[in-house]
Amino acid sequence: PERFSAVVSIAGSGFVDPGACKATKAVSVLQIHGLKDDVMPYDGDEGIPGAIGITARWGKRAGCDPTSWQATGLTFEHADDGVQAETAERSFGKGCASGVNVSLWPMKGNDHYPEFRPVFTDNLLAWALSQQGQH
Repeated sequence: PERFSAVVSIAGSGFVDPGACKATKAVSVLQIHGLKDDVMPYDGDEGIPGAIGITARWGKRAGCDPTSWQATGLTFEHADDGVQAETAERSFGKGCASGVNVSLWPMKGNDHYPEFRPVFTDNLLAWALSQQGQH
């Protein structure tokens, strides 16, 4: 957190033990994950947190109100799989540390290796740059 204001994870997870992350302050996190991922399943695997669990963990670390977890209404079509608006963003809406944004982009119809459209890069960079200098 001393060097970065934001982190983007694509099809990833985190430490099994949340205490293993020794960050001293909250950072913005964007978790991007295919709902059909069979390498690192969206719902997790054998004690490894899935996309919602790891996003909730980052939200807790940032002080976000867990009851404010909601769809933002923002939708994207990121991958070349023919699924219209497959990504529907979810975020914490309240209580997060000043300037911290914790969001999830679940990708309907996508697996661990989606073939992203150019618009994916545009949306990803826009999100990351909007976090720059926020805290």
